[in-house]
Formats: sequence, structure tokens, C-alpha cells
Amino acid sequence: MKKSAALSKLIEEYWQNHDVCCLEEDKYECKTLEDCVRLGKKRHHRRMTEETIVKTIKALKKSNLHKKSFKDFDALYDSVNKTIREVDGIGQLAVYDISVRIGKKLLNPSIEPEKYVYLHRGALEGAKKLFGSSVKIEPRMPITDFPKELQEMGSYHIENFLCVMKGKL
Repeated sequence: MKKSAALSKLIEEYWQNHDVCCLEEDKYECKTLEDCVRLGKKRHHRRMTEETIVKTIKALKKSNLHKKSFKDFDALYDSVNKTIREVDGIGQLAVYDISVRIGKKLLNPSIEPEKYVYLHRGALEGAKKLFGSSVKIEPRMPITDFPKELQEMGSYHIENFLCVMKGKL
């Protein structure tokens, strides 16, 4: 695992650049389920086909989950995952990103990850580099499994940090 001083330096670098790397999405409008899915095409999910987008939107609308209340982000994520994971072309990163957008933009009150850090694609690669072989990496890990310096960032930013900084870990 990264030494505390080296990790603190990377965290500082992350915060200096976080407006560019992860909060850029806030400039996009996400007022409907369709927006929450289509925004992915502009961001991480460039290979998502129009057919996948349409099927995902249809499944989400049919579920009415954007009108439901959830006790926390994990319940929202599980519901989104159950609703759209079987759509061809939807992976764990898309499930996570769509869940975050719905939680932050459509639910009232808004919710975002707190207890767990969701690891997929780049964040998974970053976690493997951070922990090495000292920790068994799971797709959803308690925030308490991470170094204290990272825990202070919160789950949402840990996921972004691991993805953005994976090349430096």
C-alpha cells in the first residue's frame, strides 16, 4: 500500500485538479432519466450504442425508480443494477454512473455513495495498485477498508481518485 506521505501528495494533486477531472459533469443538465443515461455518452461511455441507450431508458422508466425513495445510495445502486444490468452493452461502470446521476440530480433529497466505494474499470485498477496483494479487492468495498487519508474524501471522491490517479499509484 502507498506510504502515507506519498498518498497525501496524490490526494493534494487530486483536489487541485478535481474541477476538471470529476466535477465537470455538474455543468451538464440531468433533469430526466433520459438525461442521466445520455450524459454517459458524452463522458465515459462513448461506445454505448443508441440501441443500448434506448433500452436502458425504457427499462428505467418502466421501473419508476426515480420516483421511489431509497434509504441510501447502496439501495439505489442495487435497484438500478437489477433494472438495467441485463441490457446488452451496460457494464458496472455505466450502472454506477447512472446511479450517481439519478441520486444526485433526480432524487429529493439527493443521495450519493457514503458507506461503500464502488470499484470498476479505472477505479478497480487504482485500488489494485493502492492495495497491492494486501487486500482482497471486491466490487463494493466499505470505505473503512481504505486509508484514513482517503476516507476523509468520502466514497464518491475515493472512486474518482482511484480512477484519475491510477497511473500514479
